[in-house]
Amino acid sequence: MHTPRAFTLIELLVVVAIIALLIALVLPALGASRESARRVACLVNVRSLETAHWVYMGQNEGRMLGTVHLGADEGKPWHEVLSTFDPALLLRSPTDKSPHFDEPVDGKLRVTSYSLNHWVTPDYTRGYRSIDAVPMPGATVHAVMAVFEGPKAILDHVHPYSWVSPVPGAHDATPGKASEEVQTNAHGGDVATWEARGPYGFLDGHAKTMAFSDVFTDNDRNSFDPAVAH
Repeated sequence: MHTPRAFTLIELLVVVAIIALLIALVLPALGASRESARRVACLVNVRSLETAHWVYMGQNEGRMLGTVHLGADEGKPWHEVLSTFDPALLLRSPTDKSPHFDEPVDGKLRVTSYSLNHWVTPDYTRGYRSIDAVPMPGATVHAVMAVFEGPKAILDHVHPYSWVSPVPGAHDATPGKASEEVQTNAHGGDVATWEARGPYGFLDGHAKTMAFSDVFTDNDRNSFDPAVAH
């Protein structure tokens, strides 16, 4: 009679090693796929935000949405106003790692991942009030990812006109100053660098993951100031 041959210990160890190797090869790919899916979902959120903003402008003769400082729609914060136009609007990004949804900053919780460009809100005296006054809406940033941590993590808008250092020759300080308000690396790269990648929503309704250097270089070359955006 033939006796079945069992696996030897060495053969079992080889099989285990092969399985471990396959898992090591597959897991990073799965992790990258999940991160890519989160980034896509974030961009969908931003596009939905911009679509709701267009509906708002259509009902307000082209006037763009203000921030909470002067009030928007009878004093409501901008994110509450847009939610009335799109009840399904998701204001928290799946890429948002901020602890301040649960941990208050100066007694206030973070209520949305996104922040508006102050250049294109009616509240800013030097800014733009109407979409009709913006030369190139498709080149002008409207929404960004707010910085994850710190005292500015709960701000409703950002101040791109303050990102350029007044110190001559301090050009490389700009990404750091911007990163105090914007999570420029929310979609990849190192924070406070020109190469950091984050989500940006534009006034024409589209959204895109871009390097910080692609949306801001200096006061004369950036996508935040409608006067120079192109």
